[in-house]
Amino acid sequence: MDSRGGHHTRVTKMKESDHPVKKPSLRKTSHFRDQTSDFVKSENFPLKTPSTPLASLQREVARIIMAPLTKDDRMRPRQPGGANTSALVEDFIKPNDRLTAFQRLEIYNRQYWFRLLDCLYEDYPGLCALLGQPRFHRLLIAYLTKYPSTSPDLRHLGQRLPAFIAESPAHTAPHQALALDMARLEHAQAVAFDAADRRPITARQLAAASPETLRLDLQPHATLLALH
Repeated sequence: MDSRGGHHTRVTKMKESDHPVKKPSLRKTSHFRDQTSDFVKSENFPLKTPSTPLASLQREVARIIMAPLTKDDRMRPRQPGGANTSALVEDFIKPNDRLTAFQRLEIYNRQYWFRLLDCLYEDYPGLCALLGQPRFHRLLIAYLTKYPSTSPDLRHLGQRLPAFIAESPAHTAPHQALALDMARLEHAQAVAFDAADRRPITARQLAAASPETLRLDLQPHATLLALH
């Protein structure tokens, strides 16, 4: 698990003090990646038995970590099916002398969401300015809840945000058209920054090409937009 939470690799430039969401005070309490850590309660969840393979543990931990936070940015006390989260995580995570099992996993749940939000705040500053930070934040929560991250590359995180704005007008009304244009423009900027470059055609190649067979394309990072 990297510092952005989960499997993501992209690094943002937003300082912690700039983030609109309050950060937890213990960001590195659990040594989740350290094989010598006591984070996983191995006596209750043996990792190499046929009935409880490592993949099962990974899926369960990932499911809880990726679940949306509460309105006050805490881990949900109950899972979507109604299960008590504290009781659930105590089956495979050890408490320590400072934190309960719930609190230890909550660190990762919160940081996962803070990192996703950091990414979208960085990629869509114009949309944030247009809507105002509180409303923009609510838009992002709703968007990520409906369209959670599915790629190891965070440059794809906001690719469905314009479509979400189009299909959910209440989040940006009465400025939906302007918000949609802004989101499309800023997404195109992200694509221009990250997408591939093809070798440009030279004047000599252009002069030697046959007009009947010549076909020119835009660079993959270029996006044509029809804005209102």
